[in-house]
Amino acid sequence: MFPEGREFPEPHARGYTDQTLSGEIEDATDWNPSWAWAAGAMISDLRDLRRWARVVAAGTLLGPRTQRERLKTLPTGFPGAGYGLGVFETGGWIGHNGSIPGYQSVTVHLSARKATLVLLLNTDVTHEGQEPSSLLARAVTEVVTPDNVYDRPAPPR
Repeated sequence: MFPEGREFPEPHARGYTDQTLSGEIEDATDWNPSWAWAAGAMISDLRDLRRWARVVAAGTLLGPRTQRERLKTLPTGFPGAGYGLGVFETGGWIGHNGSIPGYQSVTVHLSARKATLVLLLNTDVTHEGQEPSSLLARAVTEVVTPDNVYDRPAPPR
């Protein structure tokens, strides 16, 4: 849903970031995310994102030709990762990730295994240059789908 104001519906997680003037970790929960346009414009929950991941990967709302175009990806410069029209593929997982100060998400589907992974994190503080959402997605898929490991490198900050 699109929020009417800057407040999140209750209950919600507080978000923490180090993208501050001081570089210190601060609570970003009440920061207005409108500057991020689409990245901060919608509010979803786990159920919404799980459903969306399957629809994006399978293309059930699109014709076959449109879905083929949508899934065309270009090399990103990182082995095993391609990016297309707002959708990426890595290790067989198809979906999208997102980040605004204080929050990150990974929403992907692995059609070959009929598996969906949705991660919602309440921090964007990197660890050794890696986004926490990518680190967690990689760790989960190494255990759950070792033949299809999520391996999306962090973009430069």
